[in-house]
Amino acid sequence: MLPDTVRAFLDAHHTVTLACADREGPWAAAVYYVRSGRDLFFFSSPKSRHSRAFEHDAQAAGEVHAEAAEWQDIRGVQLSGRVEEVSGAAEKAKLVSAYLTKFPFARDLLSAGRDALSGRVRFYRLTPEKLFFVDNSKGIGERAEVDW
Repeated sequence: MLPDTVRAFLDAHHTVTLACADREGPWAAAVYYVRSGRDLFFFSSPKSRHSRAFEHDAQAAGEVHAEAAEWQDIRGVQLSGRVEEVSGAAEKAKLVSAYLTKFPFARDLLSAGRDALSGRVRFYRLTPEKLFFVDNSKGIGERAEVDW
């Protein structure tokens, strides 16, 4: 049941905060994502600090969480895995469609897919290797590793 809970949670939320490291040290950036299977897909400028960091070290950690007014309301997904650029044109086109379905406001930003396909922005795949579901309603710091 927990994998279904995690899939539903990820589909209901919009941003993942990614953590990476580069020569300057640790860094975090929030990006909008879409989920396909077990992977999270996002786009970003290849000039962004996190995109540049992934070119040298594909390891990343991430967190998706719901807003919480009380500590008991804290719920979310913590994960670690690898980030790689999506290179195939067909896969990019599919991702642009999925992205615009979830985020219609991005149509102008992506110019209906042309920017993503032309390289002004790049799509990335985050493949979780470890994933935990945090649910403080069950107690502080309660989390379960998900067999993803």
